[in-house]
Amino acid sequence: MKIKQYTLICLLAIVISGTLVLGSIQRNPNLAKTLNREGLSNMTYIEQNQDSSDNVEVNGIRFETVMPERVLTIPDKKTRYQSLAPLGIRITNNTQNPWYFTFLFAYKPQLKVGNQLEEPGFMSDRMLRPRFDDFLLARPGETVTFFLPTSIQVIPETLNTPHPKCAIGIQFRNEDDFDVFTGLTQGTYQIRFTYGVDSWMAKDYQKWVDPGFLNLDNLWLGQVTTPFVEFKILNPENSTT
Repeated sequence: MKIKQYTLICLLAIVISGTLVLGSIQRNPNLAKTLNREGLSNMTYIEQNQDSSDNVEVNGIRFETVMPERVLTIPDKKTRYQSLAPLGIRITNNTQNPWYFTFLFAYKPQLKVGNQLEEPGFMSDRMLRPRFDDFLLARPGETVTFFLPTSIQVIPETLNTPHPKCAIGIQFRNEDDFDVFTGLTQGTYQIRFTYGVDSWMAKDYQKWVDPGFLNLDNLWLGQVTTPFVEFKILNPENSTT
């Protein structure tokens, strides 16, 4: 755990200083395109209205944002770092067909700050390759949930100011690959995910995954934006405010 905390601290320091020394990966290419793949329908794009329900359904597949912890406290000087309940996406298959889903390069968290929509910095020190356990099968009527370890970190030099700042790190595969939202202060925020897989991504996945072990013909193709969920960030208990 200390190694992971140290890694996140280093990554956040890089973001804060504006110096990117680790390799970055451009994810979700061409998600807005409508592409065909043999045996699958056209890719579908759906954007969820902010004021609608807590889930969105696309052609019988229901998506929802999962955020069990909705009140976050900026860690104090002594704690500095704190693990949170994981964020994620819950997917329910209400169709008559089994579908595979994956989080590998297929999701993007978005944070709403006031009227601004912010996207995180993504950092990785390796090229991630598909693994068997990156793909979850949802049979008809089944629900699968992708969980992402999440943590909150204080930005130390802001602790003694009227507005302490923090960063939220969203971790993939329990490894040193993070989405990071930084410079956050006390207030109310909203978060959502864009989830999407296109036919080019599907072909790349299958190149790395032996079809004898896992055939991705039933990989769901499409893009969807989940509803926002609201959460609050509070100052440390010993804050000067």
